Amino acid sequence: MRTGHLILIALLAGCAPSDQEECRAEAASKARTQDGFFELIDLCEKTFPANRDFKGGYEYQGFPVAGPVPTSEELKNIEKAQQRLQQQQQMQADAAEAASDPDGHPPVQPPSTGKSSFYGPGKVIFPPKSSPSASPPRSVP
Repeated sequence: MRTGHLILIALLAGCAPSDQEECRAEAASKARTQDGFFELIDLCEKTFPANRDFKGGYEYQGFPVAGPVPTSEELKNIEKAQQRLQQQQQMQADAAEAASDPDGHPPVQPPSTGKSSFYGPGKVIFPPKSSPSASPPRSVP
């Protein structure tokens, strides 16, 4: 048995942590070496895969779950949601590829409006002023 397992058993024998955060706090206070600490942290993450969220509930891979250990039903729902997300991303990538030029060039971006943007002021280019009496330009043969 690895040292970390023995330490975790000793940790759990005293006061069992109820979630990953409590387990990590216990590991930090009871680990004697840095290696032992990291082994305990790994075991905490395996034992309690969900983290506390800011609302007081739990979250696993960005999805809300009922407790520190997701149920099999919650895991199935998370897997389905992740598959839907991957399908949407693939459809978006396919649409972007289809919108590109047949030669494989990306679509041409419209010219800048010259307005200020989040990243700073844009370059404003004004067309040359023409006098109202001037005739329209003629093409030269």
